[in-house]
Parts: sequence; C-alpha cells; structure tokens
Amino acid sequence: MPVNSTRGGASAKGFGFTAGAGKSFIVATGGTVTTFGDYTVHTFTSSDNFVVTKLGSGPTGNKIDYLIVGGGGNGGDREAGGGGAGGVRYFTCSTVTATTYPLSVGGGGGGTTSGFSTSATGGGAGGPNSSGGSPGGSGGGASFNTTSVGSGNAGGYSPPEGQPGGYGRICGGGNARGGGGGGADQAGENAPGGKGGYGGAGRLVEIAATGEYYGGGGGGGSRSGIGKPGGDGGIGGGGFGGDSPAQASVPGKGGGGGGGGWSPNGGLAGSPGVVIVRYKYK
Repeated sequence: MPVNSTRGGASAKGFGFTAGAGKSFIVATGGTVTTFGDYTVHTFTSSDNFVVTKLGSGPTGNKIDYLIVGGGGNGGDREAGGGGAGGVRYFTCSTVTATTYPLSVGGGGGGTTSGFSTSATGGGAGGPNSSGGSPGGSGGGASFNTTSVGSGNAGGYSPPEGQPGGYGRICGGGNARGGGGGGADQAGENAPGGKGGYGGAGRLVEIAATGEYYGGGGGGGSRSGIGKPGGDGGIGGGGFGGDSPAQASVPGKGGGGGGGGWSPNGGLAGSPGVVIVRYKYK
C-alpha cells in the first residue's frame, strides 16, 4: 500500500508534533510493541503485517516514521573481504491509512527488506579467495590481490542506502588480507599493510528510545597479522590469521559478516535486517 513519505537523514528525530487535548491517535498491531516518551514503537525482526486498525485526529493522527534495513551480506572465505551492510533507509512523517501493510524482512546473507511500497537492498557478499566483492545495499570488500570492490546503493536511491566496499592487497611474505565491507554511511577501508580493512560505519538513526547505528560493514580477514572490526551498526569482525575465527554480526542491525582469515576460518553470515515503525500515542 502506498504511503506519502518525506525522507529523513542520519540522526533524524521525526516529526515531533505536540498533541493537544482531545486528540486521538493511531491504533495498530504487529511486531514487538514498546513505548517511550510520546511514541509507540513496532519492531519487526521477521516478516509480518503492520495493521493500522484506527486513525487518529490532528496533525499526527495518520503519520508514522519508519526505518527499513536490508540483511547484511556474508563475509568471504579465506583471506577475504568483509560483507557489505544491508541498505538503510529512514522515512519521516509518512501518511498511512487504516489498512494492512505487509512487511518482508530480509535475512542475513543479503536479503532485501520491503514494506510501505519501498525497499532496502541486501548487502553484497565479501570477495572470497582472490576475488572481488559483490554489489548491494552496501558493497562487499574485495579479497587479497584485487581492487574489484562491490559497489553500494544498488537501489539507486537518493540519499544513498549504502557505500562501496574496500579493496584487498597482498605484500611480501604472503601476508594476504581483505578489504572491509561497505557501511551505510562510510565505505569499507582498503586493506592496509598486514591487516584486513575496517568495515564502514553504519548510520545513526534516532527512532527508538536512544539513537542506534544500523548497517555497519563487516571487517576484512587476514592470512596473518590481524583482521579488522566491522563498522558501527551490526558489527562483524574480520577473521584473524592462524586459528582465530571471525566475529558474528549483531542480530537485527543489517550488518555485514566478517571476512574469513586463513583456512579453516571461513567468513560469517551477515545479520538479518529490520523494520521499525513509530507514531505518537499521547
């Protein structure tokens, strides 16, 4: 069902109307429901329906803010690039009607999240052994010995839903390492000497009780030396050299998975996406 939306940027706080006496508010169901301040918040970590059963009166009686985050891309295997984050898109002061809005939440591994007639693209996979990263909401980082990074903002949105990954390198002594996966607000780091690249930072969105980061890129893996952490918002750390494993992404943030280190340390899956809806209730 279509909604009329005005895009908000990073750290946007929404519409912020002050309700007067005698006003009524939206009544809706779906997801996990919490409240803070003057807002009711619905959080969807799996596909479900947001059902508006009643509209309110006044300037906020048919308005919502909503965040849509795609599933993070997987980290690549073996000295590999970090996974790109899922796309992050935030809309404020959007008009709804009393109807059912189906929401599809993308899974880890690059699933697209959709709802309210829009979507956020899943993250691109990190490049596996000596291969480039894949495009996505944010792009996957490249593995060692290649600068073929995954591009971001696959949906072609303005403002962009995500950034590209970083490229990998190889230097003397076989010290292979992968680039960081792209984050919603920052490209993945190109792999520096002896280490994997940092994952790009996610986007800070103030839609719940406190502002949180969503869509951080996964860190790149390294054959020896150390891998690198993922970016803020769904952190997925890169694999270390030797027998150290990659770190998992934080669930429900759309973060990219960490790139794998030296065998047997494979890359990890990105985290699933999320939809968060809020509206005034008093």
